Amino acid sequence: MDGRAIASGAIAHRTIAPGIVTAPAFPGIERIEANFAGNAFEPHRHDTYALGVTLKGVQTFSYRGERRFSLPGQVIVLHPDEEHDGGAGTDHGLQYRMLYLEPALLFDCLEAARIGLPFVDQPVFDDPVLAGTLLGALSELDRELDELFVDDFVSRVAGGLARHAGTPRRPLGSIAWQRARMARDYLEAHATRPVTSPACASSHSPQRPWLPWRRT
Repeated sequence: MDGRAIASGAIAHRTIAPGIVTAPAFPGIERIEANFAGNAFEPHRHDTYALGVTLKGVQTFSYRGERRFSLPGQVIVLHPDEEHDGGAGTDHGLQYRMLYLEPALLFDCLEAARIGLPFVDQPVFDDPVLAGTLLGALSELDRELDELFVDDFVSRVAGGLARHAGTPRRPLGSIAWQRARMARDYLEAHATRPVTSPACASSHSPQRPWLPWRRT
């Protein structure tokens, strides 16, 4: 790994559950490694993007109405607020690393071009370039990420997701972009209490500009 990607000091990672360790956090980014057999996770959701790489075994999960399978080296992309479970697809166990990225980081990265958040229809795919980008942040979990690395990393991740997005990246109009920013600012301001979609919409616009990454 490029030495600029991490701070000079090492910090021990932390075990939060059997077979799962976490890395030192960076604002808007969390990193884990998981090693287990069987079905480890019941259906749940994240409010972040979940981006990872399967390292060993077969990773399986239900996502958007289908059973999915990821083999070693494949990339996994789960969008915010999408329900999924998780487990090992064979009796030989499973190892993977995952990074949880707040949408606001991607949003800020794409703001200059007024590009909306990309939506990747297929949650599992082969992309050695994007896998290498993700592993650049995931290969040394006992070290902190630094700000310069994260800026470049998020830009590369945004480009990788855009390559696999279901629709081309298109600039948003000024009004649409302003509404998206207002929705994001509202959600951040009310992060400590539940916020419903109608509440978010009524606070800013009748056009309901919430959850720009969702597709049905």
